[in-house]
Amino acid sequence: LQQLFIVLRSLGVNDIVRISKDREVLFDDVTGKSDDLKPALEQTIKKLGRQQLQVFDSLTLILLHNTREQTFLLQLKVNRTHAVGEHPLQLVINAFPRALAVDGDESVVARKLSAVFQNQSRYDGFVSRQRKALVGFLQKIQKTFRDRMQVDAVNVTTSVRIVRPSSRVSTIAEMPLATRNSEVDPAFSGCFGTESVFFYAWLWADLCQRQAIHCSNCLVVDANGLPLETFDGEGVEAKSHRLFKLSASTPSLAANSGSSKAAAAFAVASTTAAGSTAKSSAKQTGGGESWLQSMGRLLLPEPGSPHPDPDIDFNNIEYGKINPNRLEIKPINWAYEKPSTCGSFGGCSSCGSCSGCSSW
Repeated sequence: LQQLFIVLRSLGVNDIVRISKDREVLFDDVTGKSDDLKPALEQTIKKLGRQQLQVFDSLTLILLHNTREQTFLLQLKVNRTHAVGEHPLQLVINAFPRALAVDGDESVVARKLSAVFQNQSRYDGFVSRQRKALVGFLQKIQKTFRDRMQVDAVNVTTSVRIVRPSSRVSTIAEMPLATRNSEVDPAFSGCFGTESVFFYAWLWADLCQRQAIHCSNCLVVDANGLPLETFDGEGVEAKSHRLFKLSASTPSLAANSGSSKAAAAFAVASTTAAGSTAKSSAKQTGGGESWLQSMGRLLLPEPGSPHPDPDIDFNNIEYGKINPNRLEIKPINWAYEKPSTCGSFGGCSSCGSCSGCSSW
């Protein structure tokens, strides 16, 4: 955690909103206090004690960070027990355009969105600019982890989410109550003060339908952040697609098992492809090689692909040999995988089959 603390501070990420151990919330910022990362960690360690803090199945930190153009929610999850081949550390990032944040009156957001949805060209241009800003932040993360934690090989990927509410939302008060589910994007975790930056997303699907927007290469999720359906490069016309008609009932995962499987396959493919690349391109680069696969999620529909981001130049990257000291920033894997039984950060040398929990 000390290394991660240094990395986060180097990135200027100093605002923590929640710390959870397994299903227990240890720290929850309900006042919106900024620059509280260090005191929050100190408070948590003092509350539990250092030894007790190390006894967990999963430890999750949710942090908030603002740039000039975007607000980011970062969910950092440490898994003590994990599936063979899975990494013990995962980071999921949600990005929100600050221009669409609520500042007193929700109707102002609706007026701003009307300009975005004026036509397909305006829509695509806005999303492209937001995506570029997100990629810039991911590049900064890539460089910082490489410099501070000797992470040599980085694979940056962006993914798209469209929120499909169960009914129309016109005010923050009408947004559904969030659940503290660490298996979905942090945007759906109900962190204090995030409603204002997330509000616009609850209007998005309805506006896509009303303005006849063509949506492609995106995943539609329900009000809890769970996957409903994946659209490929061909996309769909929102005006005629059932998911964008909010007067219709929200399809269930059970009723839409094909889409659920597609979402799972997407997550698995992202992980497997990166793993295969790293193995096939493995090159000895000296001590402390690490593998960082980073994943940023822009909660907007956009042209593009869930494959490695074309804006990132990977030509000069040397892929280090995969070893226990590795970190992963990756998409949530909705497919179930049996966890390994090593369960220890103390070392896995006796396990033999585990991909590594030690020395991180």
